[in-house]
Amino acid sequence: MTKRSTPFSPEVRKRAARMVFDHQGEHGSQYGGGMRSIAAKIGWTGETLRNSVRQAERDITFVIDALEQALHERRPLRGSGLVQPR
Repeated sequence: MTKRSTPFSPEVRKRAARMVFDHQGEHGSQYGGGMRSIAAKIGWTGETLRNSVRQAERDITFVIDALEQALHERRPLRGSGLVQPR
């Protein structure tokens, strides 16, 4: 089975996921109310929007992990006196 390409650009997918994140507190569960109502407003299925939200969560986790690793690598330098604190 071949994987179909998506008809939605990455920017559109990110914006749709952002809408879910922005309205997360207004509904009891992420998928229950928020995702379904937003999916209906933008003309997507709930599953399409859910997939976009899950991908955005994975992307955010990747960025956070990369930033934590960068900070971890620099911390020892500040304590060694080689890098002056700002």
